[in-house]
Amino acid sequence: MLDYASLTSIGQRELNEDRIGITDLGEERFCFALADGLGGPGRGGEAAAIAVRSAEDVFSAFSDRNNVLEMIFESAQKRVLYEQKTRRVRNTMKTTLSVVTLEGGRMRFGTIGDTRIYIFRDSRLEMVSHDHSVAAALADAGEISREDIRNHPDRSKLLRCIGEPWGERDGYELSEYMYMGSGMSVLMCTDGFWGRIHEEMMAQCLWETDTAARWLSAMEMIVKQDGDAGETDNYSAIVVRF
Repeated sequence: MLDYASLTSIGQRELNEDRIGITDLGEERFCFALADGLGGPGRGGEAAAIAVRSAEDVFSAFSDRNNVLEMIFESAQKRVLYEQKTRRVRNTMKTTLSVVTLEGGRMRFGTIGDTRIYIFRDSRLEMVSHDHSVAAALADAGEISREDIRNHPDRSKLLRCIGEPWGERDGYELSEYMYMGSGMSVLMCTDGFWGRIHEEMMAQCLWETDTAARWLSAMEMIVKQDGDAGETDNYSAIVVRF
């Protein structure tokens, strides 16, 4: 049986520009969307809200289509670019977007930016989405380690996002379909969350808890404790347990 929970926090910022969207169409047809706005006070949050609404609208209308995930990202991009043009705010209305869709016993996810998706099986980390950031590019090139991304000064400099025109190869990334099964768990989280908790602790919290809400609460305690040492960004997360 599917169990999920979500949270969002302003941290120590003046505005919370993260947005969460959860669409439940029944019969275990779900769309989970998470966006982290950027580009300027307030407008980043607006871009994130547009992206999440796009996910909700498109999935509600076309959940049975194999390309629904592609449609979600294309719709979010078109809507945000339209708002930029209409309001003449091209450089101050952008957002990350990560989406997980569940349909017919299968799961698929897509990302753009650095809002991550973690896949666990039997409390062991199996897969992590790829960040589209300067720091991640340095890790890809072997100049820094994956672990170094967390504290790198260019961690928040994104190479891809919603609201930035895409070339042929620099848009969103999609996973293959995977079958949902007992022991599978998903964590979606913004950089304000994953930047303050290591993967080993994510897995340990999962192992030690028996519900989605308890897993998320256990991880948030670690995020808060780490944040006590300095200024914390907005942070948001969605967890799903099967």
